Amino acid sequence: MQVTNAFGVVSGTLLAVQEDYIIIIEDTGSQVLVPIEEIESVSGQ
Repeated sequence: MQVTNAFGVVSGTLLAVQEDYIIIIEDTGSQVLVPIEEIESVSGQ
């Protein structure tokens, strides 16, 4: 999946959806927390 926000694009696998953020695991193994209010678009690819 790809998530676009004000800081750029985060690509990886959705790990969890919390109350105010999502957690994505990138291909490198890094976990990225993205605040839901900052999400501009989401692509399932």
